[in-house]
Amino acid sequence: MISVDIHVMVYFTVALMLLACCGETAHHQYAIGDTLHVWAGSVGPLSNPGERYPFTSLPYCKPSISSEEPKPQPPDSSLIRGGLIDSPLVLTPWILQFRQTTYNQSFCALQLDAGMEKQFCSAVQFDMVFELIVDELPVFGSLGFNYSNGSCTLFRRFHFIIEYNANRVVGLNLHLSDPVFTAHARNSTIRMYFDVDWNQSDIAFVNRHDLYLDRVFFESKVHWFSIINSFAVVVLFVGLVSAIVARTLKVDLDQYHVQEHWSSDDEDDGALPALAGSFRRGLSGGASGVSDVSNVASGLLLAETGWKLLSGDVFRAPPRLDLLCTAVGIGMQLNFLALLVISTTLAGSLYRSRGLTASLSLIGYFLTTGIAGYYSGGLYARYGGKQWIRCMVLTAVAFPALFISASVTVNLLSLLSPMSVQDDRAVTTAGAVVFAPYRLLVHVIFLWLLTGAPLALLGTLVGRAWRGTARDPCRVNPIPRPIHARRRVALVLMAGLPPFCTISVEVYFILASFWHYKIYYVFDLLLLVYLMLTSVVSCCSIVSTYWILSREDYRWPWISFLSGFSTALYLVVYLAYYGLVRTNISGLWQIFSFLVYSALGSLALGLACGATAFTASSVFVRHLFTRVKTD
Repeated sequence: MISVDIHVMVYFTVALMLLACCGETAHHQYAIGDTLHVWAGSVGPLSNPGERYPFTSLPYCKPSISSEEPKPQPPDSSLIRGGLIDSPLVLTPWILQFRQTTYNQSFCALQLDAGMEKQFCSAVQFDMVFELIVDELPVFGSLGFNYSNGSCTLFRRFHFIIEYNANRVVGLNLHLSDPVFTAHARNSTIRMYFDVDWNQSDIAFVNRHDLYLDRVFFESKVHWFSIINSFAVVVLFVGLVSAIVARTLKVDLDQYHVQEHWSSDDEDDGALPALAGSFRRGLSGGASGVSDVSNVASGLLLAETGWKLLSGDVFRAPPRLDLLCTAVGIGMQLNFLALLVISTTLAGSLYRSRGLTASLSLIGYFLTTGIAGYYSGGLYARYGGKQWIRCMVLTAVAFPALFISASVTVNLLSLLSPMSVQDDRAVTTAGAVVFAPYRLLVHVIFLWLLTGAPLALLGTLVGRAWRGTARDPCRVNPIPRPIHARRRVALVLMAGLPPFCTISVEVYFILASFWHYKIYYVFDLLLLVYLMLTSVVSCCSIVSTYWILSREDYRWPWISFLSGFSTALYLVVYLAYYGLVRTNISGLWQIFSFLVYSALGSLALGLACGATAFTASSVFVRHLFTRVKTD
């Protein structure tokens, strides 16, 4: 099996190299006097990063560009931002020249009327912050101050402090000053100014994003101690489970071999006199004779019960084979994708470039679609499935279809969502920022047609050819063995708790990067947590599989997969708690988008853990029944 799967590792390495090439960033080199455009991202409340609106919803002046000038293009990496929930970049009136100091430069003259005043004061009241971007470096700023009497002030001076090293920009700061009361300036002109200062710095270009990293939060002692404690518990847990299962199997196999010795084919003539002699010694009063009778009887009894009776059914095709193979294939693809993204980001520090990790994840998903087809098609053929084309289509379409459907639904809802559910804040007709821009959805469909579908077909054909032959150590009986119809809900739920406890601490830090303006960068710890999760899921799945086999239940494929998938159920509960307690989400669109994020993330985790659990149980069952002699 290892030699058969070598091509998968080669494919994984090639995909890693291709995606690493996608992580190359531009040189960002400028000469003195070169123009640097200031781009605006989105605007939203400081307390809720998930609530974002277009920067154009604020009544600032629009940039004036003559028809003869080439239209500036936003940074390439802004196509897919750090999170999929964001708006396209828009050009602002600020125009900067590299290493050219500017003072008291007017960029806008606002004719402040009552409607504009209400818009600005409404945004200030809810602590709206805007995002500006210069050379792919972001900076955040507020609009003004709010007062208890309902009035507000508006900053009219923007002071950019830019740091440079040689011919590159390595730092960006923004100071806002010169506030003006909007009530005093109503029905008059407010002139806006900006200043630019350039300071030389010794910060290397590759380290310029380190200023945005919250090292106090991510590298705190609590974080490190939690990871070390989890690692120690996982090592102890895996060691104890492995020792207990190995010892239990040794006892079972020893009893089975004893029974084989007493009741082997064509040797009953020797077994019966020996058994009769043991009975005679026991009846004569000897303690050793009684022990012999007990050992032989218990060995014969135990050999006829438990998992050893399932050799003719343990490799029987499970119900809904196409659905199981699809889930396992997608789960294995997500596992490879997780390793790919974590390893590549860790090696190349891709978090330093804006949106590059998200771009890597999206492109990597389609490049690894062949892995899903490989495992799904091979497993479906091994169990003797006939409708392999249907299974292949499900594997290639299922997860992208869910993503696109959810995105379109949230996009439609965002168009109906005003700037807030509160009347005094709904002063703009601009809808909320869409979950995924429509151009991104078009690119997703294009990438799927160009790479996903062909690779899924190729992977399925290769999987059927290399992994589709059943090499089961036991023949499958034509008539299924009757089993007691028992639900294993409690077993499945208990199997998902230890894996979630392993990742619960890191989940908190990942969620903080999504919903609290933080950049996640500790991918070395994330890799360790992923390996611990894989180990714990495998152990829990093996224990669950052995438990049901010992009760003469051969429905282990679905039980093992659901044992790993149940980890996602605990994640759903935790996400519900996090959304209610740790965030300030409000409004129909914000709540719905949070639910969509949670559902997609939980589903991805469940499929990945389920595929890992099924693979571990499959290896365990195959190894177990190769030790059993069958007719």
